[in-house]
Amino acid sequence: FFFLFASGALLSFWAVSDFYKFGLVNAGFGNKNFFAGYIIFLIPLVLSLAFAPPQQPPHLLSSPLGGEEGKERGKIYNKIILFLLFLLYSFALVLTKSQAAYLATFISILFLFILYSRNRKIALLKTFFILFFLFLISYFSNFYFVDQITGNVRFLVWKGTLKMIKVHPFLGWGPGTLSLHYPNYRLPDYFLQKAVAPITDHAHCEYLEILAESGVFGLFLFISFIFFIFREGFKYHPPHYPLPLREGKRGEGERAIIIGLLSGILAILMDNLLSTNLRQSFTPILLFFALGLVVSYSKGKMRDPSPKAQGDTRKFSSRFSALIFSLLILFLSLAGFNTVRKDVVAGFYLKKSLEARLKKNFPQSIAYYKKTISIDKFNPIAYYKLAFAYGVLKKYDQALSTYEK
Repeated sequence: FFFLFASGALLSFWAVSDFYKFGLVNAGFGNKNFFAGYIIFLIPLVLSLAFAPPQQPPHLLSSPLGGEEGKERGKIYNKIILFLLFLLYSFALVLTKSQAAYLATFISILFLFILYSRNRKIALLKTFFILFFLFLISYFSNFYFVDQITGNVRFLVWKGTLKMIKVHPFLGWGPGTLSLHYPNYRLPDYFLQKAVAPITDHAHCEYLEILAESGVFGLFLFISFIFFIFREGFKYHPPHYPLPLREGKRGEGERAIIIGLLSGILAILMDNLLSTNLRQSFTPILLFFALGLVVSYSKGKMRDPSPKAQGDTRKFSSRFSALIFSLLILFLSLAGFNTVRKDVVAGFYLKKSLEARLKKNFPQSIAYYKKTISIDKFNPIAYYKLAFAYGVLKKYDQALSTYEK
């Protein structure tokens, strides 16, 4: 977890720096909500590890001293660092002013407290953290906690999506097709709002989008997958798993990791009730990485404790892991090349075309739009803007044919 927490700290410092310099909080994610969707996973995870027993690895910092004195000091350092990280992540989250992220974080920490309910030490901190987050929500309501314009637009998008769902409720319209079919079901009031996008590519609710694209069966499979992993993680919860059977504090520490992971996963799932973060590149990777860790840590308690069995298992696991890791790297390299080419390179040319459009250089803008489409043939934004550019130059036949595509 060291690299995960360290990257979160660097990105949080970046976000805070950008806020005070430019008034923006995106930390390289391109959007404050995307950054918030990342940081909400780390907040409950780091908090859960801070509540873990001192004997629990991973240690974020070791003491330079040896012996028992060094170990005790290292435990104190780790607790301090974890709580400082919690404060840093929380401060960066507050600066995003993301409504969905606030709600998701609040619910995930309440969930964490529920899972820690048998720990008497944690019970003393429950009231403090609940009041702390309620205070933040109340205080920052002055920063338009409920954004009326965005709320209205999102609600209209949901109503249009529900109209799509009613047409094909069981199997949906097909993965990735919402932006293609949504215009036929868009409400007329949508364009009467002050801040709208010409193209609706997402439903701003992951579960409605899954329903629209994959139907009831697709949503059922997704929820079932999450449910079974949560059920596996709950086996480590105190009522179901007696800690003394697994090396005392060691087992308790592993449970703290699982509780933190489950709480972070819940934060992502709740955030996507009102956002599109699971349709971006990083959040799905983070989600499925966390789900895999939950299964890995949960299954760990079922190992045969005998030295011979552990040796055989480790030997097989190391070879199998090396094979799987090599295949995974190969697959990600091939898939990553295509993804980078489409998303990054096509996005670069689309940005260049928009810059040319702002300068009223429509011929140059058209050239960049065509370059974008040659790389990403299913980029609706490039098609729409290319048709508009043709219209400005009074090339109406080309504009019409482009719109028809």
